[in-house]
Amino acid sequence: TKIVDLGNQLETTTNRLQKTIVVQKQVQESLEEATKRVAATKVQVQNRLRWMYVHGESSMADVLLGSKSIGEFASRGFLLQEIAHADRDLFERHTENQKQVSIRKHRVDTIVREVADLRGRQTQQKIGLTDTRNDKASVLGQLRNKQADLERLVRQLDQEEASIQARIQAYYRSLGGKKPLPKFTGRMGRPTAGGVNSGFGMRFHP
Repeated sequence: TKIVDLGNQLETTTNRLQKTIVVQKQVQESLEEATKRVAATKVQVQNRLRWMYVHGESSMADVLLGSKSIGEFASRGFLLQEIAHADRDLFERHTENQKQVSIRKHRVDTIVREVADLRGRQTQQKIGLTDTRNDKASVLGQLRNKQADLERLVRQLDQEEASIQARIQAYYRSLGGKKPLPKFTGRMGRPTAGGVNSGFGMRFHP
């Protein structure tokens, strides 16, 4: 029963380990994709920040002040607003990508620890199963040795019983060929196979 239980535990651990390894691979691939997205948006963010640092707010003012009409001023203002929205979306997307990378890294670390724990548990269960099987083999060997000893003892008792029976038969023959007492078939056995030569009651010295 112990071997069966350990085998079932080992099988459960092995199946769980295999599934966890598959999940680990998927999360690792997801982390790599998120890292690539961060790298891409990082380049874009660096370029925009570099441009803003070089040109500053004065460039924006020059663009607006260089308008020749109210319509052109409004159009340039709308374009600058769209650029600002695009920059904000870029920065927010980069921040979200960084957040996703952090989440996936934490998930990968958790799965790595879980895989290590499952591998350790699997190893211990394999050792326990092997030890239990060895114990079973040892016990079976001891039982076989005991069985052989008991079989020798049974043969010895059979020989002794046959010898006793032979002596009993010889004794009856020495009594003149009288038949031995019939085999008792009651619920309680006779204490001896001999005859009764003294009844119950007081005993008197001869």
